[in-house]
Amino acid sequence: MPSGPVVIADIHERRRALVDALEARGVSVEFRPLPVGDFVLSTRMAVERKRCDDLIASVMHKRLHKQLAALREQFERPILVVEGYYLYANRYLSPDFVRLQLAMLIVTGVSVVVTRDAEDTAGLLAALAKLEQQGLGHEPSLHARKPQAAMEEQARYVVESLPGIGPALARALLAHFGTPQRVMTATPAELMQVPGIGRARAQRIHRVLSARMAAPGALS
Repeated sequence: MPSGPVVIADIHERRRALVDALEARGVSVEFRPLPVGDFVLSTRMAVERKRCDDLIASVMHKRLHKQLAALREQFERPILVVEGYYLYANRYLSPDFVRLQLAMLIVTGVSVVVTRDAEDTAGLLAALAKLEQQGLGHEPSLHARKPQAAMEEQARYVVESLPGIGPALARALLAHFGTPQRVMTATPAELMQVPGIGRARAQRIHRVLSARMAAPGALS
């Protein structure tokens, strides 16, 4: 059992400079194929690492936000580490455009950190892993999907399956009734108590939920 923190790294992150720097700090590195991100530091924290040229390529090919959205979906504390100080040197993208891309990530819940080089990145990862695992008790794990967020998302998808219900109304129904089960058992009058649910929509939902399905193989 390692005495120091453990960092789970994607199998493509085998750059010796970074790995050596992590191990020199007492960090054990385990290589696994990761579905999202480059490093998992705890059950709630994962890191996408990009050198400046990688970041610019991701922005130009419109991959950056998709990659970070996937990381944000799976982890409570997603982090983007941008490695290198030549972030604004690319002649094809203006500095303000690059800043806007990073600002968009920050306002959606992604922490953005710029490091000097692989040694600096290793120092940051080691400090985060130690704090998360030994300070706060969050173990590294590949089964790190946010349980509460996942449950809320599934509940919303269930309610969105009702006729005439989109994401906004699904959230309103869940806020009013508390659970998908309670939404499904509500009477038309109860449904109409939710702003945006009129009589016609409430009756349509009730008809769908009350419809009796024919037995398999029954003749029409």
